[in-house]
Amino acid sequence: MNTKFYLNVVGLVFISLMVYSCTGNKKLQKGDYETALERSITKLKKSPDNAKALKTLNQAYNLEVKIRMEEVYRFKNGTDIYKWEKIVSHYKKLNSFYDDIQRCPACLKVIPDPNRYVTDLDDALNRAANVRYDIGVNLLTTNSLQDAQEAFRNFLIAKSYVNSYKDIDQQLKLAKEAGTLRVVMEHIPMYSRSMQLSTLFFENQIHEYLTSLNYEFVRFYTPEQVRTYM
Repeated sequence: MNTKFYLNVVGLVFISLMVYSCTGNKKLQKGDYETALERSITKLKKSPDNAKALKTLNQAYNLEVKIRMEEVYRFKNGTDIYKWEKIVSHYKKLNSFYDDIQRCPACLKVIPDPNRYVTDLDDALNRAANVRYDIGVNLLTTNSLQDAQEAFRNFLIAKSYVNSYKDIDQQLKLAKEAGTLRVVMEHIPMYSRSMQLSTLFFENQIHEYLTSLNYEFVRFYTPEQVRTYM
């Protein structure tokens, strides 16, 4: 029984290796150029002279770059308000191919000058940030709690593209403030002085628990804190 199990494991490993070794070329034939490219790079790092992987890399890279750049041009000429975010995604992926190939000496023999889009990516990042920033600013003008929360999320996305974009940190504070629901916890009525201490302790425990929940757009206050806040 143990021998049978051992043979089954060996068989599965052998099949897995066979599938992995031919995945790149098969993915290429199926039009999955990205996977074919990634598989061929991985293969060439382990086996620099693998002729099939070298051929697959050359074909997959050129086809993948062609398709992604066609998508970039299509989005640039389109009307999708979030088109720059999609363009950012394409440029980042193309730059990741550049990095992978640079770290693979065998790959550089086939693709000696891989494309790198630094200026294009920076421009797309700024444009994507600007779209989200403008959306957030417009949402804040409605004086709506829900819109302020949505503005905050858009500002966060803008910051993820360009960390120091315009006055993004100030806008995040304004949106957070405008989108926060403030809840006042009234004191529990006390009809006995003997229960005053235990009731106060109970109130403090509740306040600490609710505060620890750390709701993104909810703050809890005692009546005394409200008077200080006002």
